[in-house]
Amino acid sequence: MLPTQEAMSLASATDQAWDLIADAVNSLRVDADAKVLKVLAPSTFAMRWLIPRVWSFSEQHERIKVQLRQTDSLETWLDIPFDVAIRSNPRAPGHLTTTPFLREKLILAISPKAAELQRLRTPADLSSCHLLCAATRQGELDAWLEAAGLGRMPPKVTTYPHFYVALEAALAGGGPLVCPLEILGDLLAKGELIEPWPHIRVAGPTYAAVYDTGSPHAKSAQTFVGWLSAALRSRPMAGMVMSG
Repeated sequence: MLPTQEAMSLASATDQAWDLIADAVNSLRVDADAKVLKVLAPSTFAMRWLIPRVWSFSEQHERIKVQLRQTDSLETWLDIPFDVAIRSNPRAPGHLTTTPFLREKLILAISPKAAELQRLRTPADLSSCHLLCAATRQGELDAWLEAAGLGRMPPKVTTYPHFYVALEAALAGGGPLVCPLEILGDLLAKGELIEPWPHIRVAGPTYAAVYDTGSPHAKSAQTFVGWLSAALRSRPMAGMVMSG
């Protein structure tokens, strides 16, 4: 699915409208000492991990107001104003500090209903499935199939332009999808996805927080990055994986 030119125009106008509303709300805040911290994050990481938890940071640091912007892989993130940018395998200019905080573990996940319909018992049963993948995360499906001993199996694959679109297809029962375990742990814990073969996992990209130590918001940025690392360490993944 690709947006039409009309949809792109509407999205651009909507973004501008929300920015105006956000600026108006910020100008009316009664706390004059509050600092607005502009944070960029990849769409799936923002929607599935950061947004459900950022309230915890706001409770701990009431003087720092997080203004989150979701970004797609194809956007040039360095052109967007930010105080902290969360990126995977970032190539940042030398004047910016890069702090790694997560190395993904990639798993194969599927909705319980789809797993039942496909009667998956061993990885070899995937030969009769349509697998899902995202154009923005190339090579990850092949790496998992190789680890499962299926490197020579020609998979039937449906490719989506973005990972969050492929994820929605997987949740709807469209088929198996190679996913980042840590970022989608909540879906596994709730049983919306299951991991049929938890013994087969491969290393994924490294996430890092990028910020400028010379910026006026450097101290707030460091505080946010510290919270980010601690929040990930405090949520062990082992108990969150369900197997089918």
